[in-house]
Amino acid sequence: MIKRKWRIDINVGVKLSIETGRETWNTWLKKQNNTNNKKVWEVYDHLAADLLQEILTELMGTIDKDLDSYCEKVIIDEFQLD
Repeated sequence: MIKRKWRIDINVGVKLSIETGRETWNTWLKKQNNTNNKKVWEVYDHLAADLLQEILTELMGTIDKDLDSYCEKVIIDEFQLD
């Protein structure tokens, strides 16, 4: 261990709160994922990103079609093209 020239004093209540929070978090992870390994969340992150990208692509296609039809209607109405 490296000997430091400075020292950090942490309030006992704060330290206990941090340790209790960590234990509670690990317990929750284990209950939800059957493991408290944090790598599981990376998988969830990739799945969510893929699903969001798919939804955005579909949504933008719909918006693009609607915008094209709206622009066409505005041009026809504005210039009385028929």
